[in-house]
Amino acid sequence: MILIYILIIIAIVVFFYYRNINSKIKQFFSSGVKGVSTTPEDFKIVYEPVFFRSSDGLDLAGWFVPKIDGESDTTVVVCPNPKGNKSDALKETYFLANHFNVFYFDFRASGESKGGSFYYGLYEWKDISAVMDFLKSFRADESKNIILYSLGEASFASLLFANRSDILPDAVILKSPCLDYAGFIKVYIKSKLKMHFVPDFILRKYIKPINTIDLKNIAERTKSLLLFVYTKKEKEINDLYNALNSSKKDRIIIESDKEINICNDEIVRKISKIVSNKLVI
Repeated sequence: MILIYILIIIAIVVFFYYRNINSKIKQFFSSGVKGVSTTPEDFKIVYEPVFFRSSDGLDLAGWFVPKIDGESDTTVVVCPNPKGNKSDALKETYFLANHFNVFYFDFRASGESKGGSFYYGLYEWKDISAVMDFLKSFRADESKNIILYSLGEASFASLLFANRSDILPDAVILKSPCLDYAGFIKVYIKSKLKMHFVPDFILRKYIKPINTIDLKNIAERTKSLLLFVYTKKEKEINDLYNALNSSKKDRIIIESDKEINICNDEIVRKISKIVSNKLVI
């Protein structure tokens, strides 16, 4: 009888333990980083707040930044790292506005965009599609050429978009892309929620195709040119690049943190050449 009571108590403890984990993970997928901490105005850059809608009916927010001191028919769409939002992306990429138009936006359920769920790239590719539709409809003259600039884990959304959309960007820049979606989600959940482990059976309730995202396969199917930008220390990205069976690829390797400005200049040069030659680097 005592053994039965002990087993019942253990079962109750385990039940509430996993229910607590499920509740935390559900919250994790409910939204990204909300609000904005920085705007282009903080860098004395003129911009226009814009609002548009995703194909599944979500209200999204962005900033259209025209080229500083001049006009351009090229717009760089900056896809923010899903661990942040457009404010964080701005701090890293505002140099682009000296050369091109720049479009910043928040993925669904993050920053100033609406939405009740956030999957860190798995479904957010639809938001990039909405950006492209907006630019083609309302900023056509300024967006005759469109470059996607993907930061970190935004690589998943960017490459999924480039594979599934009829409107292709002229190139996709992958700045320090993440290669393993499932691994990223697990590590980020552990870090953000301070959990020791993440049960797969609970995670699959929220991300069913978690084990089917093959970044190499997706990258090889992408018709747009891929420009990888990564540091010398990011050997996994270097290995992926070398193994990538694609003629439409190029890279910029950052030797050290001291070369960031040189890297930025090289990114601008590459974009200009892509636009001029249309996929010939």
